[in-house]
Amino acid sequence: MMRAFVTGGSGLIGRHVVDALLDHGWDVTVLTRTRDRTRALEARGVAVVEGDVARPRFQSDLSRTDVLFHVAGWIDLGVRDARRMFDVNVTGTANILAMARKEGVSRVVFTGTAGVFAPAPPDRPARESSEARAPTHDPYVVTKFQAHSLVIGEMHAGLPVTVVLPAAVYGPGDTNALGRSLALLAKGRLRIVPRGFGHNTWTHAADIAGVVLEIDAPTYTRRFGGGRVTRSEVLHLEDERPGVTMLGDLTRPDEFEPGQFDCVILTQTLQFVPDPAAAIRTAHKILRPGGIVLATFPGISKISREDMDRWGCHFSFSSLSAEHLFGDVFGADNLRVEAVGNVLTATAFLYGLAAEDLAEADLAHRDRDYELLVRVRAVRADGGANGL
Repeated sequence: MMRAFVTGGSGLIGRHVVDALLDHGWDVTVLTRTRDRTRALEARGVAVVEGDVARPRFQSDLSRTDVLFHVAGWIDLGVRDARRMFDVNVTGTANILAMARKEGVSRVVFTGTAGVFAPAPPDRPARESSEARAPTHDPYVVTKFQAHSLVIGEMHAGLPVTVVLPAAVYGPGDTNALGRSLALLAKGRLRIVPRGFGHNTWTHAADIAGVVLEIDAPTYTRRFGGGRVTRSEVLHLEDERPGVTMLGDLTRPDEFEPGQFDCVILTQTLQFVPDPAAAIRTAHKILRPGGIVLATFPGISKISREDMDRWGCHFSFSSLSAEHLFGDVFGADNLRVEAVGNVLTATAFLYGLAAEDLAEADLAHRDRDYELLVRVRAVRADGGANGL
């Protein structure tokens, strides 16, 4: 059994990390400053250690840890206690890294913030190779930037670290100022939208952890999942392909057990499936309540001759057809569909050019009449009434 130690396990993100770990059979220990906040976790078998990352006296509790999830952080809109924010976000992170190195922890997963790359121009989004920087007007981001720098330094020194950088996180149980503002906004009771509110990138707390299924290879699971992924599975029709962990046909739902996954990634897949509606119903079936399908399809496209000869290349899609296919199963309210492309990118693609051959501004422009790529995010509602 894998053993996890989670700082901030009673917080907005940490609760979902703990839930995912427990769901997959991990032995979990949570660090808390106030035991009253962890009664529900203790009832589920979580070991609780009282302590403070800024004044650590719990090093011995890390001695048997396989993965240390450092999720604890101090966010204070308005910054009433800048000293405490520094103590938790910077000093606390330094303490955790030092203890992880001393105890030989196999892996540290550090939760930072996407704010260390802000502001990123809309036509030049930040990448892993981008240089982190902090806006000096935001004390929270400044302290998270300092912590991020400490983590990167330890990573280069050999400590096995995975860095997760969610943006503005929201979700059930969010009682801080951001959560209260979102609740008021949803109820139509927020008369003035706070500065920068509409220009943020939002991350739902439940999207941060889970078991992921991808087709053919775990390309996007590895690229974007990082330490949030507790288990990665790869599905294919044939077993001779390297890295495949599951065999099955998505058009045959009886081959799959229900409720296995938190996320199913279907990138450029359904055009090769003769019955995409059946495959979507299977994807719905194998998701847990609240689970997510992330899918892309070709719009304007050439035929892939190799795939046509092997599997058949059956469909191209539009945003409208994607809305119908997924909406019939997941429900329109649980669906987001976007199309990207323009006449230049469509022409370049048909001529065999790569994205790197075009300027980022050319790629960013969208023309509704030239849907080169359609992408979908579909969430399985708790009831799951439309699935198989």
